[in-house]
Amino acid sequence: LGDSLWKTISSSLKVNRVALKNRIQTDGFRTPNVKLVWGVSTWVNYVDNEIKYGWDVERNMFSAGNAPERHRLGSLDCRDEVVVDLFAGIGYFTLPFLVHAKAEMVHACEWNPNAVTALRLNLISNKVENRCTIHEGDNRTVCPANIADRVNLGLIPTSRKSWPVACAALKSSGGTLHIHENVSELLHKSVVFCELQDRTRERFDCEGGSENTCLECLSIIETLPVYSEDDSKVLTKEFFSDPSLVHKQCDSFTMVRDRLFAQFSEEPISWKKLEWKVWALHVCHSVSAILQEVREGQMSWKVSVLNIHHVKSYAPHVNHMVLDLHCSPVHL
Repeated sequence: LGDSLWKTISSSLKVNRVALKNRIQTDGFRTPNVKLVWGVSTWVNYVDNEIKYGWDVERNMFSAGNAPERHRLGSLDCRDEVVVDLFAGIGYFTLPFLVHAKAEMVHACEWNPNAVTALRLNLISNKVENRCTIHEGDNRTVCPANIADRVNLGLIPTSRKSWPVACAALKSSGGTLHIHENVSELLHKSVVFCELQDRTRERFDCEGGSENTCLECLSIIETLPVYSEDDSKVLTKEFFSDPSLVHKQCDSFTMVRDRLFAQFSEEPISWKKLEWKVWALHVCHSVSAILQEVREGQMSWKVSVLNIHHVKSYAPHVNHMVLDLHCSPVHL
């Protein structure tokens, strides 16, 4: 049928362009598999929450499902804050930080040259180019250190390879991390993978078998209460009520006795699934250890959960989650 089919579809849907979409490529850039079959230009413009986004649909991806997180970050008060966005893309989260959250400065790291091109244009379109510095390249080599009040790690399925970068980017006074990850609902409680660096794993006694099971986290996870859907959605005194559960060698892994959230927050954390609790626990453990590893001269760090957010269902039994962590040094 050729062009006649696409012309008919275009006419029926009252659109000017038609493209075929397939799975995103596994090339490190998350390049879309999109081919324009009817129309002229592959560049699209889109407005979300009064922010202008533009990108080439054949070269860059855009996730409409991340809108709740874009809006949430835009609702924060980031005045006088320096933000680092480690996976900036075309500005998915960089722009909300600048336009609505009013960040003083955003350092946007991005290694996809096509995305950088779109990001530069989007900064200009939204008139915030003077408050953003783009660091083109792998964030593990180009991200500035000791500069950020807040670091966003908006990469799924995981951003773990850049956790040390985020920890190094924080100011010496500490700050907030927004960590994205796909979390499975099919967790087996006996297996918790340890993502710590080898020398950090030895220091924190997180040893295990061939699967690198984290015994430190496992010892606590086995004590967690399991809630059914009909039970309370808020976990407070039941969680970490016994400080003796924490290994003595893990001093910088902060356990808040009655509730797990930052002391300056009055809102309890909603833990709707056991897997979310386990994931948050292990991220806290890992980040605390990494902070101690990469921030020489500060012997201990307190890591507290500010909040946990469900962004979207990514696949059956897999949820895109964001964990907000507050990190602060403890001077011994």
